[in-house]
Amino acid sequence: MKPSILIADSCAGGLAVLKPFLEWAGDYNLIYLADGEKNPFGKKTKEEVSQIVKSWLDHFKNENLHALIVACNTASIAIFNICNSLEREYNLPIITMISGTEEVLKKNTLKITNKNIVLFGTRLTVNSPIYKNIIEKYKPKKFFCLEGTETERIVARGLLNSKEEKINLIKEVSKYKDNNINCFF
Repeated sequence: MKPSILIADSCAGGLAVLKPFLEWAGDYNLIYLADGEKNPFGKKTKEEVSQIVKSWLDHFKNENLHALIVACNTASIAIFNICNSLEREYNLPIITMISGTEEVLKKNTLKITNKNIVLFGTRLTVNSPIYKNIIEKYKPKKFFCLEGTETERIVARGLLNSKEEKINLIKEVSKYKDNNINCFF
């Protein structure tokens, strides 16, 4: 059986993470999980989301897993403090959005430094200090957090093509229209 890499998210948002893997998968079998059944994650506790990640690993344990890519910011935040123990327990590396985000921010320092930044995410994501601490390293001029738990469904399910859903999302982010926002993260 070919070794597998599991790329998992709460829904369709992780497809952007899957795309580069398709180009180099080689001898790996890629498994993409859009866990819409348990979505939205934003209304769950950290412990509930951590249990969901464990359920992914348990469900695919017979698939010769060689890595888990957590393509969900909320799930990445939820398992942050237990990631090392999960790696030991399941004997595989776990890559989260946190390390990827740090790399992206490092490459885009000029777009962040001395700019007005909004972190847009679920309640769990924006209330955690993890992304805030990473973003603060790049010295934004102003830094705001916008909880988008109510619009999580729109983004996670790829519904931005709907005019009604675009209006709802714009309504959510328009709270910061007078703050001269340079970058949404």
